[in-house]
Amino acid sequence: MSSSGEEAIAVLNAWVDANAKIRASFSSSGVILTVEGRLRFLDGTLTMIDEAGKKVALSIPLGMMVARESFEPLLDAPEEVRFKMDFFRALAFRVPCGDIDFFELAE
Repeated sequence: MSSSGEEAIAVLNAWVDANAKIRASFSSSGVILTVEGRLRFLDGTLTMIDEAGKKVALSIPLGMMVARESFEPLLDAPEEVRFKMDFFRALAFRVPCGDIDFFELAE
């Protein structure tokens, strides 16, 4: 499903408030980087802190992120794969150098 910027920011805010575990997957020209952690808003950037809470795993200025789509397996996925997915909700963004997807993971 397509996602507006306001809807995407509302979901990101909910994830930050809930201290949700998130997997981020960045891809560009054949390069894929996947990290897990917790999201924070710091000085106009969306920042992912690693699971130990000590290192920045990812940091993206909010002004560079363009919301593309969202996906909720329990609502959007076909019946045969609905309960096989390991996340509750996903958001996809375009950034100047590639694409980044965020997945709210089950804990």
